[in-house]
Amino acid sequence: KSLNRIWNFAFWDCPSLAHITVHKDNANFIAQEDILFSKDMQSLLLYPAAKEGVTYQVPQDVKEIARESFSANKLITELSLPEGLESIEIGAFAECSSLRKINIPHSLTTLSDEALKGTAITSIVLEGALESIGASALDSCTMLQKVVLGSNISEVEEFVFAHCPSLSEIHVKSLTPPDVVNAFSNPDGTPNINYNSCVLYVPEKAIDLYKDAEEWSSFTQIKALSTPTITMTTTANVGDNIMLSINAEGEPEVEGAELKFGGMAVVKSPQITIRG
Repeated sequence: KSLNRIWNFAFWDCPSLAHITVHKDNANFIAQEDILFSKDMQSLLLYPAAKEGVTYQVPQDVKEIARESFSANKLITELSLPEGLESIEIGAFAECSSLRKINIPHSLTTLSDEALKGTAITSIVLEGALESIGASALDSCTMLQKVVLGSNISEVEEFVFAHCPSLSEIHVKSLTPPDVVNAFSNPDGTPNINYNSCVLYVPEKAIDLYKDAEEWSSFTQIKALSTPTITMTTTANVGDNIMLSINAEGEPEVEGAELKFGGMAVVKSPQITIRG
């Protein structure tokens, strides 16, 4: 009950570990369903490599997935991460070779080095608050085919997409090309992806910027992102105030209404169209 610190790699290479218990009077740690958490439940510290079950929903209060907390788990196939999660630390899911599906919440601000290295994911969406992707974060995801990078992503560190031979489409929503240095190369310097067959989708008005940007310019197929469009008809009169709450990444284009503060809008036309 007096344990107050667990060092990095304390449970490294324990493939048969299935259960964790913590003394009820310990002030720093707690175990729930054989999973180790900080006492306040804000940090998931260790998910046993041999714990039964192939899916897991991380508790709502968790803000951090700690370093190597799931690393080398061979059983997990699907993970659900909560909105409110802020950080996925170094190697948190590295070498989870059966992990095929994981959601990345919009609240995430940190995706650290090697976070998802060696998983079996086929697609991933990185949007919301996330601004940077750590080095080798998706390295050796050999089944990865599609990646979506949100409008706030400004930096993609080295070797993020190393050893991802199946990558066939990358969607980047930022109007400014993110900074990339060797993100699409393997550590030995060889190109990782086929720049002729992998399609890069970017905002239409930014195509020329990507064609001139370092590394992004290597893609021979740079195409415009499709723009989601919603059209609706209102019974309110022109000039009336209506509530028009839009949850979208970036600044949407609105025709037929003038957006005001706090989700209010002034009707300009019975037909309102939202793009973006």
